[in-house]
Amino acid sequence: MPRGAHADRVLELRDAGGQFLCFVPESGSPEMAKTAYSLYLQGLRAGEQLALAKLHMMIGAALNLTD
Repeated sequence: MPRGAHADRVLELRDAGGQFLCFVPESGSPEMAKTAYSLYLQGLRAGEQLALAKLHMMIGAALNLTD
């Protein structure tokens, strides 16, 4: 974590569960933090959708094996 003058200070961005996401410059705007969190949520949803699609495919393949 950078130390020093005000311009070098950072804030920790955390999710709703308190898990660390990234550092945001303290001099950054609230919009910047909002954008970073929004991108995190988009990536999280995309990962969940991909995992569910793979799970459905595996379940379908397993069901076809029993036929």
